[in-house]
Formats: sequence, C-alpha cells, structure tokens
Amino acid sequence: NSCKNLEYVSLPNTMTVLPSYFFSGCVSLKNIKLPASIEKIEDSVFKGCENLEYVDLPPSLVSLGDAFDESGIKSLIIPDSVTDCRIESLSSCNRLEKVILPNSMTIITNSLFNGGFAPCSSLKSINLPKSLTVIEYEAFFRISSLSEIIVPEELSSVEFKTNDFGYTNAFRGTSLPLAT
Repeated sequence: NSCKNLEYVSLPNTMTVLPSYFFSGCVSLKNIKLPASIEKIEDSVFKGCENLEYVDLPPSLVSLGDAFDESGIKSLIIPDSVTDCRIESLSSCNRLEKVILPNSMTIITNSLFNGGFAPCSSLKSINLPKSLTVIEYEAFFRISSLSEIIVPEELSSVEFKTNDFGYTNAFRGTSLPLAT
C-alpha cells in the first residue's frame, strides 16, 4: 500500500520472477515495462492496479499465475511460451475487452471468465488456442458483451463439458449469433 502514487515502473534485466502481491494496491500504476528476463509472474502481482490497462508479457514468460485480479487490464495477450498458465479468474477484470490465450492452454474452465459473482462484463473478443480440447459448463455464461470468438483452423474438435444435469450452456447469455 506504499505505492499508491506510483505510475510507471521499469524493472531491471536481472529480474526473473515477479513475486505474489508485488504491485498489489498500486492503484495509480498505468505503465510497466517488463524485462525480457521475466520467466514467472506469480498470483495477485497486479491485484487492485485499477489504472493498469495493458501489460506487454515477454516471450521469455513460462509461468503465469492469477496475476490480474481486480486490475484495470483491457487487453491480455498471453504468449505461447507460457506452459504453466494458472489464471483461474479474470472475472474481476471489469474492463477486460480482449484475450488471446496461449496455445499451451487445453481447457477453458467455467471460472476463467465467470469466477466469483460477476462475469467479465466488457469482454468482446477471445482468441481460442489451437491446443484447446475442453470448454467447461457455462464458460462464457452471461458475458453479454462477447461478440467474437476466433477459432483457429487447426482446432478440429472441442469437448463441451456438461453440468450434473447434462446441460452445456457454454455460451448462454452471450450476444453471439449461434446456430441451433
């Protein structure tokens, strides 16, 4: 909480890990330059950074935790170098409009965009990874702003998980024009 007035950060090239809660509560943080040496970003690193709209994740990044909860992030491009993607919930990112998921991701959980009590209310576009195999029940439920899902040509099939009653409802409540 001692960084409330911090607006810009440039980290040294010797840094390889951003530890949990590193910038948590830096409500004025608008811009951060991550060095190419960053390999791991842990949980809640940018928690509550409500003025941080974009973070350029370096291609050296291998492990990404649930780092953006309650942040002002608008666009999130997760590089394909990320093989350990532990983002559980982006739902508290109310300004998030666009997400490009890494090709290492195989499952879209129902908590990724719908965790907690509210969905990603501003999400308009998502690029699905070519390695995707499963979309869980209600993964995009109530994201009425969602108007575009980009499906790569390489994606041949996806399993839609059902709930205990046999319903999928993965896209229920979205604005997508779906064929029935």
